[in-house]
Amino acid sequence: MNNDNRILMMKRYITLFVILAILFSITGCTDGHTHKWKEANYQSPSICEECGATRGLPLTADFERYGINAEMKPETDYTLTTLCAEENVETTATVRISSVSSFGNDDTHEARNGYQWVVVKMTINAGDSNSNAYGFTYNYLTADYYDTKKFETSYQYSDKKNNVFTVNYNGIDYTDCICSVQAVSGEWILDHTDDIYHKTITITWNLLIPVGYDGIVIGVHSSAVNSDGKLFKDYYRPEGFLLFRVEA
Repeated sequence: MNNDNRILMMKRYITLFVILAILFSITGCTDGHTHKWKEANYQSPSICEECGATRGLPLTADFERYGINAEMKPETDYTLTTLCAEENVETTATVRISSVSSFGNDDTHEARNGYQWVVVKMTINAGDSNSNAYGFTYNYLTADYYDTKKFETSYQYSDKKNNVFTVNYNGIDYTDCICSVQAVSGEWILDHTDDIYHKTITITWNLLIPVGYDGIVIGVHSSAVNSDGKLFKDYYRPEGFLLFRVEA
């Protein structure tokens, strides 16, 4: 075989290789079927319904996109700086996630197929010279790690305090999620060791969410933050927020 024939044969092999590469890039499979792609969601990339092949990456969660930190861990003390009730004076308090429990149902929590209850308790221990003189204020919140806008726009308040909202999990909208929050404030009690009055506030979140869903975020923030009429991503700031991601 002379050089010209070798060059011609090589060109044919290259052409065949390019055709096969293009075919594979379109179908992704040696059997030549055309992929039927499902849209990516926050838990998985785009997936072919025929063969299970994947492309791309899962959608980026809003907390990651906007640099929102949910770093609280259970049974760990954190300091919240907020405002007193009067005089626009700052005060501090110790905040802790005191317990997290998940279950299907009990005497006060009705079972729902595909959902589970998660109960989170947070304690706030307030008490310094400023709060003793001018009072203590704070705000609590609930948000969604993946899609903050869907959570907020779907959130419906109820007179029975079982507020309903929607989350998307594995590409499915779960429209029957529930959030019920109770905040109980104790009395100011004098601590003779420092001659300062202290009080404990207990906030309990009762959450009905899809089994395995890890996107609900609860927390507190300084009363200096103005959230009126704003989406969470727009009023969040790194200072003055303590957030806990609920991993069911």
